[in-house]
Amino acid sequence: MRKILALVMLLALVAQAKVVVTSPVIKEKKARYSINIVYPQIKSGVNIRVAAAINSVMEKDAQKMAADFRKSYAEESQDMNPEIPDWSFDAGYKVVYETPGILVFRQEGYDYRGGAHGSPITEAFTFDLVTGKRLTLADWYKDGYLKILSDVSRAHLQADKDLLGDPAWIISGTKPDLDNFSVVYPTAKGMLIVFPAYQVAAYASGQPEVLVPYSKLAPVAKPGTPTSP
Repeated sequence: MRKILALVMLLALVAQAKVVVTSPVIKEKKARYSINIVYPQIKSGVNIRVAAAINSVMEKDAQKMAADFRKSYAEESQDMNPEIPDWSFDAGYKVVYETPGILVFRQEGYDYRGGAHGSPITEAFTFDLVTGKRLTLADWYKDGYLKILSDVSRAHLQADKDLLGDPAWIISGTKPDLDNFSVVYPTAKGMLIVFPAYQVAAYASGQPEVLVPYSKLAPVAKPGTPTSP
């Protein structure tokens, strides 16, 4: 009986264990531009193969962002006015949701390439901690989930009197198209949608967010969906 109790306690501790994440940096400083990208790498807390799969995705994404920025600079720097401020690319991350089976990284940053202001960067990476697969909404929900996201987010945004910009942006930016919901990730209370600058409001309104309760998505949840009620 004591052995069984000890095993149960051990399994409970394992289930509660937190994933340990380190933060490598891609840092580069040139005459007219700088890059500073902090990205996550899992050190412990999950299966080695799972960690390797997740780490590969996150490292490749960071390297691609840096490479794309360098490429753009190389293509445009020859005609760059000396009075234009130096370019810069900064990005970091935080763990925004974690369960025994799911880990979510939210990536945020700022991409400046001259002009009055740069572009905010936001991306979400949701991983299955059993398989290492990067999860999408289609893994959890059946056809119809985009319409639910569209209806809920449109009603919420239209009721927000603080948003700036043409009201037509909300209609266009919340159509039930996959491209309009590129940044959506699970939280303890529902799916959080982040709308990029200019998609549903003026730049000054930032990146509006809408939380869609899991109860709204329950009718289209697939069996075994970890975020369903």
